[in-house]
Amino acid sequence: MRFRSHCSILVLLSIVTAMGCGKSKASSQQHKPTKEELALKSRKEIPGSITGRKWLIRWFNRSQTGNKGLELVLVADAANGVINDPDNPTVLMHIVKANIYKDGVHTAVITAPTVKANQLQHTLWASGGARVTSITDPPDTVITSDSMTLDTNTNILVATGHATATTITPDKQKSSTSGDRLVFDTKLKEMRNE
Repeated sequence: MRFRSHCSILVLLSIVTAMGCGKSKASSQQHKPTKEELALKSRKEIPGSITGRKWLIRWFNRSQTGNKGLELVLVADAANGVINDPDNPTVLMHIVKANIYKDGVHTAVITAPTVKANQLQHTLWASGGARVTSITDPPDTVITSDSMTLDTNTNILVATGHATATTITPDKQKSSTSGDRLVFDTKLKEMRNE
């Protein structure tokens, strides 16, 4: 009996010695994928588009103030949406309320039945009857139209089709302008009817 148990222990020790304990050197020196390889892998794993309900999208751009941080541009809440084209992602959302930010400050709210946004193109398109309510630049301004385009680089909003802008002046008077195409430059705080 003792001989058998000693032989069993010796066989077990020789197996452990041959196989080793712990991680092998090969597994600790595995290739770490680069960011590009990970992005390519994720595109292959998620072919086509991504769809969902109850979307909350946060859009950030690199800071223009010289620091290397990110600035919040938009927070959109949508009933449902889809992301297409992994190489140039475009988000299409339905029944949307989006908060717009400029220099980190909440400046406006956009509501629309359909909103499409492309961060690489720095553009947001709203359609189906869009409404922008400006909070700060200028305050108490409401722009409505069939569709709108906002360029987040130039901060220019273009309202087309039955476009109307209503502003409350500093002396509390209501001022309106309307036309087929209104262009609002949020940097210069100018509205023009084209």
